[in-house]
Amino acid sequence: MTLKQLQSDFIACIYAEQTDKNKENNFKHLLCEEGKITPEQRISIYQNAYRARLYGVIDSDFPCLGKLIGDDLYHPLCSAYINAYPSHQPSINNFCAHLPEFIRYFDALKNHTIAIELCDFEWQLRTTFNAKNCKALAVDYLQNIPREKWPTLTFELSHSFALKYFSMNTVEVWLALKDDTTPEIKKLKQAQTWMIWRQELVTQYRSVEVDEACLLQAIADGHNFQYLCEALLEWWPEEQVPERAFQLLQHWLNLGLLT
Repeated sequence: MTLKQLQSDFIACIYAEQTDKNKENNFKHLLCEEGKITPEQRISIYQNAYRARLYGVIDSDFPCLGKLIGDDLYHPLCSAYINAYPSHQPSINNFCAHLPEFIRYFDALKNHTIAIELCDFEWQLRTTFNAKNCKALAVDYLQNIPREKWPTLTFELSHSFALKYFSMNTVEVWLALKDDTTPEIKKLKQAQTWMIWRQELVTQYRSVEVDEACLLQAIADGHNFQYLCEALLEWWPEEQVPERAFQLLQHWLNLGLLT
């Protein structure tokens, strides 16, 4: 047997669910009997350590999710996720990347809207914090643009920026859980839009009005200033549109959103 095959069998054994004895047995016969610890016990030590480390990663990335749903739901969720997405990379930085989608189809929680939204929010906070740096435009950038170039003017948003739409009072629930207090969970009459971004080294988040959310999405889609103004006509009289558009752009510059 080659070293590569030995390593492959060992990893397959560690990845194997406790009910999957075939992979375990493929490796177990290579272990010699020595001392008071049996081959099964040796394998179990590594399997438990592997899963415990990944449980710790999930705890770190989603510190409030377990508080919300309780151990009876949280532990089966983590176990099922580790089985579905075993760690195949030396780095565990993105190990939990699939959990916000996975929880949507996990039988015990797929109708638990607040758990799904909280999971999504917590992962976005982490993603935003770890996003690639980019240089923000100067706050006086708009002052130097010639009038004739405004219609075709486009912007790019910071790599850390994201828009999230929550039908529950998700951020309030997260804040309460973060402070170890019991949250009041409510379904909103209308979905609320939140923008999340990083300003220097601090992750920020705030709710935004419908027109602002619409323009931020338009910028993300690559639309120019003329398009932004036309979009604002749905909420503002024509004579107020340029002022509102300029106001929002200047506000985003102050927040370091535009690059």
